[in-house]
Amino acid sequence: MQFKPNGTCDGRAEVSCNGLRRCVLVALNLEASDDAIEHLTHRAQAYMADAACPQDDEG
Repeated sequence: MQFKPNGTCDGRAEVSCNGLRRCVLVALNLEASDDAIEHLTHRAQAYMADAACPQDDEG
């Protein structure tokens, strides 16, 4: 996450599978409050879990 002097931040979550990029979630100019960052973190975790490689579920 990158914080900007104007009180906003940018974030990015990327999912790769076998070395190939599957998808990228990008948030731009998000309010840099604790609540907004926590919300983005939870959304990114859910997004990455949904987009994970099928073999990541095997164990």
